[in-house]
Amino acid sequence: MMDAFEILGVGLLFVLLVLLWAVPIVAAWNHRHPHRGTILVLDLLLGWTVIGWAVLVAWAFAGVPRRLVVSCPVCRLPMQLERGAAAGRCRTCGTLVRGPISPSPGGPG
Repeated sequence: MMDAFEILGVGLLFVLLVLLWAVPIVAAWNHRHPHRGTILVLDLLLGWTVIGWAVLVAWAFAGVPRRLVVSCPVCRLPMQLERGAAAGRCRTCGTLVRGPISPSPGGPG
């Protein structure tokens, strides 16, 4: 018969494994991955296998568009621009916000 500490240990191990299993789902949703629904379904189906889980973790963290945080010159609120985007509109005041200009390859310098 199991005593209270063994039951607690098994319960904690179960909770830890469930949290570890959910890493691809949480990462895909937090990074707003374009294929987060697919990652969710595949994690439900294949997340219990070590190889399937590892592939899904890699996919959830890879291929996410990098964002650049700039502040609006009018309302001073931070906003995100896609990397490589020249400009974007502020959601609060509608001002066109230009991102930092990167030097062009092969240019002077």
